[in-house]
Amino acid sequence: MRKYIVTIVSVFALVASGCESFLSKVPDDRTEITDAESVKALLVSAYPEAQYFMMGETMSDNADDKGSALAAQAAESAEECYFWRNVSVEYQDSPGFYWAHCYSAISAANHALEAIEAMGNTPDLQPYRGEALLCRAYAHFMLVNFWGEHFDPATSQTELGVPYVTAPEKVDIAYYQRATVKEVYDLIEKDLNEGLPLIRDDVYDVAKYHFNREAANAFAARYYTYRGDNWERVKQYSDVVLGEGTNFKNYLRDYPGKYRALSSNPTEFAKLYTNYGEASNLMLTIGNSYWGVTAGFSRYGMSQRVQKWLIDSLDVGNTQWMNNLIWGTYPHYMIYKFTVFFQYLYPGSTLGYYTAVNPAFTAEEVMFNRMEAYVMDRQYDKIISDFHLYWSMRTNNYIPDPDFFNKIKEYYNNQLKGKWERPDPWYRDQLDEEQLLMLRYITDVRRKEFMHQGMRWFDIKRFHIPVTHAVYASNQTDVLTKDDPRRLVQIPPSAVDYGVTPNPR
Repeated sequence: MRKYIVTIVSVFALVASGCESFLSKVPDDRTEITDAESVKALLVSAYPEAQYFMMGETMSDNADDKGSALAAQAAESAEECYFWRNVSVEYQDSPGFYWAHCYSAISAANHALEAIEAMGNTPDLQPYRGEALLCRAYAHFMLVNFWGEHFDPATSQTELGVPYVTAPEKVDIAYYQRATVKEVYDLIEKDLNEGLPLIRDDVYDVAKYHFNREAANAFAARYYTYRGDNWERVKQYSDVVLGEGTNFKNYLRDYPGKYRALSSNPTEFAKLYTNYGEASNLMLTIGNSYWGVTAGFSRYGMSQRVQKWLIDSLDVGNTQWMNNLIWGTYPHYMIYKFTVFFQYLYPGSTLGYYTAVNPAFTAEEVMFNRMEAYVMDRQYDKIISDFHLYWSMRTNNYIPDPDFFNKIKEYYNNQLKGKWERPDPWYRDQLDEEQLLMLRYITDVRRKEFMHQGMRWFDIKRFHIPVTHAVYASNQTDVLTKDDPRRLVQIPPSAVDYGVTPNPR
């Protein structure tokens, strides 16, 4: 069998190298790719070894300027993200750090695909080929949704996305051009549709650290939700994960039970939240991030205002978010969702990175995506049925309200006096007022569910939600309007240096 040699890069070499292109590899360890097991080992590097929590959360309306901060390595990039500035540093938790690690993952996936082809693309290699295709699609998907405009069929053919890389680099320095948003989405879809049928859970020791069958279908459901032009696909892939109807209760986190029992022990709470045995967790990723340590103490994070909103808002139909799961005192609050450990650069080193475990795909997200698909068909009975199930796992002694739908309407139209921001997706003209109201409720509940995890930013972009950030102890504010160009994270300086067109400002 032909030997295939590929270079694997360490985290330090990837970030510290300033003379390479943004996708290039710096020699560190050499792995010989000769069989399925060595491809399997290579694909461990095909997942971004960085997290997007800090930038996604800090840019969103989940963050306030609290006026004081725990000294943190990412403090400078956190401030720049909070005010939607061009982030100058490319260190842990910064946008540039995540960009680099996404392209590192893409490079590993491309090396795996090339090795599989060189070894004859045999049947035993097909599950790993599927994983490599999904990893490549996922990293590009995350990149385009941070650095490109949100998908809109009317404009995506001309708007800039990100470079879509489908082959390993063969030169020391390579220059890349940005594909359009549509081109990126189409290539993601191609990789997704080609890779998903090849996935097999039984080839992994712990399937939840890979694109297993449920995670792959959850990714497909997210992809088509963000496109917004094929809702039947959203339901199709969601049903694979959740099943039809409301038989997925055991997939939801049990806050009134297991999690409430750990309410006095945040460390154990976090371990349960990120445990591979937690049914809600469909796929876990491990990546360098300081956010798991600083989320509750960062100057730009959950304030008393956001904490109060989390507990008190959306109190309709007997629902009540459990406030005993939020730790902290003024002005710092946190839900302990992150298992964090320190990753040393090499044995004996005193240098390294904080690393966090991330539930990249969860059953709750799949449920919300399917609800959005139900909105398009006005299948409100299914939405309400799913919400009753969801709130039974979020509210102590939950009693379903038979008038739940009308209670939601009353909340937005009476309690908020109709002064609620309507979601503004590209397909808004296809929605009536009732659909917009239900979509807003789904979006608000999802904001609660994924607090701290950076997911709110994607809703802000795709629904064109305005965000106002205040400056502590002043009357100044900075407003991110619906179509503000700063919604597109600026291309990292290192990538601009190698030919990648920056976003307009």
